[in-house]
Amino acid sequence: LEAEVADLVRRLGRDGARPLLGGADPERALEELLHARRSHYESFPSSVETSAKSVEQAAAAAERLVSGEVLHVDRPECRQTIELRYGALEDLQDMLRERSLTGPLVLLTDENVNRALGSRLPQSIPTIVIPPGEGLKTLASVELLCGELASAGLDRGGTLIAVGGGVVGDLGGFCASVFMRGVRWVAVPTTVLAMVDASVGGKTAVNLPAGKNLVGRFHPPALVVSDPLALATLPERERRSGIAEVVKHAVISDPSLLARLESASSFGSLPDIAAAVSVKVKIVACDPLEENVRATLNFGHTIGHALEAASLYALTHGEAVAIGMVAEARLAERIGVARAGVADRIREVLARHGLPTAYAGAAPGSLRALISVDKKKAGSALRFALPADIGRVLHGIVVDEALLAETLAEIASG
Repeated sequence: LEAEVADLVRRLGRDGARPLLGGADPERALEELLHARRSHYESFPSSVETSAKSVEQAAAAAERLVSGEVLHVDRPECRQTIELRYGALEDLQDMLRERSLTGPLVLLTDENVNRALGSRLPQSIPTIVIPPGEGLKTLASVELLCGELASAGLDRGGTLIAVGGGVVGDLGGFCASVFMRGVRWVAVPTTVLAMVDASVGGKTAVNLPAGKNLVGRFHPPALVVSDPLALATLPERERRSGIAEVVKHAVISDPSLLARLESASSFGSLPDIAAAVSVKVKIVACDPLEENVRATLNFGHTIGHALEAASLYALTHGEAVAIGMVAEARLAERIGVARAGVADRIREVLARHGLPTAYAGAAPGSLRALISVDKKKAGSALRFALPADIGRVLHGIVVDEALLAETLAEIASG
């Protein structure tokens, strides 16, 4: 619980009952105490500002944080419940039971997540642990994993539970879509990127040597369970990487979220995650199969996917998308779609959160070749989702090849 110093002094009174605030200037003493404890207070995942609230209002705000939020996508093509709650990992088995997600259960995770969070996951569910990394998203891995699901006893009445980041969700979701012609699955994202983006909307896919996510299906998880406390286990690079998708959502339709990112030094509380997820939930609810407005979510990804593949996945997905967003925003300014300054604002907020905005290791010709196999093209035309302004992204934009070449050369120049 937080409040302005003047409010804290008023609430505490000046009767000298607080030894640490003794002396002639309790307000100065309290400011020094708060400054000394600031790093500890900032380590908490969420806070409630109480200065303008009554006791009852502050208690209600705290209760909302503890009870979490539930979001829904309710379309025939995509029905999803997304539950965000602190401590949800420990309650996972009860949550499955409450929603009748029973029958044979199999849990899929990777070595990193199992090491960090395995003790918080249900111990009675058969668990398959795979190596981490984008390199596992292949058709060969699908064949091996489906064999393990059969050996673990999963059947058409059962549920696969995928616990991890985007790779585990993509691979697990795709396997669920084809195993026995389709079984239910539950997404338990443990990264920022997976919580705010990859777990919502039902896209599942694996890679081919020709490009990223070229073999896939729409197969939405029956339930998404997001526990923001899991983010505390992430390496700093992985946490930063997820911020790229948050920036993307802000640029698409939430200027207030971008303003929050421009002033905040951290991201990952339950309200933060809920705000970013809400953008995608609204878009998917309008266009579940990406026939129209959902294509705006590809902002930064046409060039980003090419960069990711060109780096042989040395760049994380979020890092590649960050560079891709800056490049595509500059492209939008070059062709007159975006107003001047949009690209710089996007670049600055990404840099503020430690994300790259250029990649000197990229060869423009190689990037253009990789973009040619992008699944977002229509016929021979390559179509981009480009920002017109913060809060407004257009899709289906065909760009001039010479201007695209200039943009790719600019990325490679670092």
